[in-house]
Amino acid sequence: MKIIHVVPYIGEEASGPAYSVPRLCEALAKQGCDIVLYTLGPLPKRKFDFRVESFSRSAFPHPSFGFSWKMYKSLLEDAKDAQIIHNHSLWMAPNIFAGLIAEKLNIPLINAPRGTLSEKALNISSFKKKTALFLGQRKALNATNCFHVTANHEANDIRNYQAKTPICIIPNGIDIPVQISKKPKRKTILFLGRIHPIKGIENLINAWKDIGPLFPDWDLKLVGKGNQRYLESLKKLVKDNHIININFEGPAYGNNKNVLYQDASLYVLPSFSENFGMTVAEALANKTPVITTNATPWKDLEIKNCGWCINPTEEDLTITLKVALGLNKENLQEMGINGQNWMMDEYAWGKIAEKTLQTYQWMIDRKLKPEFVKNE
Repeated sequence: MKIIHVVPYIGEEASGPAYSVPRLCEALAKQGCDIVLYTLGPLPKRKFDFRVESFSRSAFPHPSFGFSWKMYKSLLEDAKDAQIIHNHSLWMAPNIFAGLIAEKLNIPLINAPRGTLSEKALNISSFKKKTALFLGQRKALNATNCFHVTANHEANDIRNYQAKTPICIIPNGIDIPVQISKKPKRKTILFLGRIHPIKGIENLINAWKDIGPLFPDWDLKLVGKGNQRYLESLKKLVKDNHIININFEGPAYGNNKNVLYQDASLYVLPSFSENFGMTVAEALANKTPVITTNATPWKDLEIKNCGWCINPTEEDLTITLKVALGLNKENLQEMGINGQNWMMDEYAWGKIAEKTLQTYQWMIDRKLKPEFVKNE
């Protein structure tokens, strides 16, 4: 089975589709699929176990749109003998190409919005999204035979936008890292990810302002990259409020990320919206308990006894941090082990690839619909 995946970018990012899309491609290739990934350059400095086609973006109509006429022509030719096109994300030219070519060649299209259809996301750069719809994204969405989401709440977002298209619910997978670090003497709360207003970082800083003095043996570490103006506003918030034991660091990749997770005693993702929250899975895989919000799909954290899922408010975060930091070392370690066991049991990449293949086969022959594909 030849499957073409399309994603705008897979550069050296901390997590998200830059990790999960190539990793899904690798897992499908191990299942015997002929996998081709179309993306914009530059590529990360690593080897792939499947074919990758990378293209330079044009300045027209704007570099952020990611237009490449060479990509369109190559994808159109390559897709003539493909059984499935699997698109990841929306609003850029490669995502539009995937839909238009699937319709033109009558190839089943599975569309993974990757959180881009949430209400919060739709309200960010809304003019650009309306422009993309006009330039072909609406037609590409209409060509979708099945949506791919990583959690139930993302399915609800799609139902509000495009009600009648089937949806398969398949989470991202996760690799279990080797233990490469021991907890340092000072305890650390870690945020790792994109430095962006949607991540709720102000709530975390403001909560730490109240909590930090009560726990002087703890540090708060904020790791990631983002808009420089926004990053400076966060640093000003810290400075103006004389908040201590808080450190800003640039992005981390590969094993450096795993060291940070393993050094941390607690991971916090206070987001206002996440379609999956890959960093939560990464933290759990590294035996680090998590605090996140119910705007993410991680409501089972408390059921699995490996963290807390709370309202995305400063007040709830302050209360929960006080509880978490008050636990002893053994309690936190037990929660970390519970989290890693959960990841191994339910999020192994081989299992994710098997579910994805079942969806592809159903899209091709319309027989034996998997139980995780929903029509309503």
